Amino acid sequence: GAIEETIEATSFRSSESSRPQGSTGAAGAAGATKDVSLTTQRYVPFFSISLDLPDTQVFLDAKKDTNGEEQRANRTLSVVETVSLFDLLQKFNGKSRPVDSAESLLPPGSKTATAATDAPTQKSLRIAQLPKYLFLHIKRFSRNNYVLEKNSSIVSFPLKNLDMREYLSNTAAVQFPSSAEIGMRSTPQLKALIKRCGGSTANILNREELVRAARTACERCTKYDLVANICHRSGAAVAVAADRASASAGSSGAGSSRGVQRDPHDSGSYYIHVHHRSGKQWYEIEDLRVQEIPTELISKSESLVMLFERQDVAAIQAK
Repeated sequence: GAIEETIEATSFRSSESSRPQGSTGAAGAAGATKDVSLTTQRYVPFFSISLDLPDTQVFLDAKKDTNGEEQRANRTLSVVETVSLFDLLQKFNGKSRPVDSAESLLPPGSKTATAATDAPTQKSLRIAQLPKYLFLHIKRFSRNNYVLEKNSSIVSFPLKNLDMREYLSNTAAVQFPSSAEIGMRSTPQLKALIKRCGGSTANILNREELVRAARTACERCTKYDLVANICHRSGAAVAVAADRASASAGSSGAGSSRGVQRDPHDSGSYYIHVHHRSGKQWYEIEDLRVQEIPTELISKSESLVMLFERQDVAAIQAK
């Protein structure tokens, strides 16, 4: 796939030539500044799309022992935030948002490359080309000044019919007209659209069937179904077991791990949800453990990487 990145930079430079001769004071100062804007656009290929989770406050209820020390085993999670995948995909809605640094995004040799670092700069993103298989990476791990932290927010998402059309660039969206636009196409245009989207016009007898086939073929080129879901299970249970083992060995012993901040990568575990196409059943796999899982639980897990398959690709493989 490919992403269309549009950058709009505005710099403020002094322009001696724009100052009227003999002008002084406020009038001269007003003529000493000129706005110079620059818009650049580039296409960036991608293998996967990274999505940022919003900051969340996780509250922990911690009980104290007789010495006033915090016991990890007694911590219980009170609040877990839920966020929609569609909210995370809004970074590709084409709306401009501020960019931290303008200079790093300007082309070499540009006149605005000498602009001040605090010059107003906006960036917008759109998807220019949809891949056959869409990898969505949820950025759960972040490092602060001291430790690596994990955001355990639940990302809700559809298992079927994830429509990516609204995130397409204007150029790409023209290739996949809306349902209303398809209804206004001529018969030759409808047949060409069906063919371009991988459909077939065989056994279509009238225009109504042709319009219906064109809409179905066009939707398949922008809609995705989930085929795999890689998740990370937080290591709270592992941490509790380790603390209890250390406590039994002696809280003052060298092997005690009480109060040690664990890396979430090391203390957690990874597992995957896989869709069995012919059996129409979902399975959860972790090491050698394989078990069926209800579809309701898939979108309630701590997803890291979601793999979606475009519907037109699945239709070709099903033949």
